Amino acid sequence: MSNSGTPLTSFPDSPTTSRRAVSLLTEATIAAYLDRISAPRPAKPDLASLRAIQAAHLYAVPFENLGYHLAEEIHMDERVVDKIVNERRGGGCYEVNPALSFLLEGLGYDVSLLPGRVWIKGELTSWSSRTSRVGSS
Repeated sequence: MSNSGTPLTSFPDSPTTSRRAVSLLTEATIAAYLDRISAPRPAKPDLASLRAIQAAHLYAVPFENLGYHLAEEIHMDERVVDKIVNERRGGGCYEVNPALSFLLEGLGYDVSLLPGRVWIKGELTSWSSRTSRVGSS
């Protein structure tokens, strides 16, 4: 849920979905996540650290769509962190982008999830894909 009570799985008319100022992840979960992606904890939330964390995440957490084909429930909230960290799996964009955003928030970055649209055959699709805008606090 966002601070306004709007589920993060819905896309408002505005292209930005605001996020909470407080991390949902515990310090132990943040440490386990960083261990999962083989990344050291950054000293501060700066651009160099963001680049390192993003690269580590890309190398360690695969795009995986098995859950979609096996009719597994897809989580876009903090429960997806369990799948990536404890089950050592990957996920689709709806899963890995929010999971990474939770980690980044826990490390002090200011993160906003952004919806995306795809241009297909001369038309834009509905708001569906997720990406993130990240800044330091």
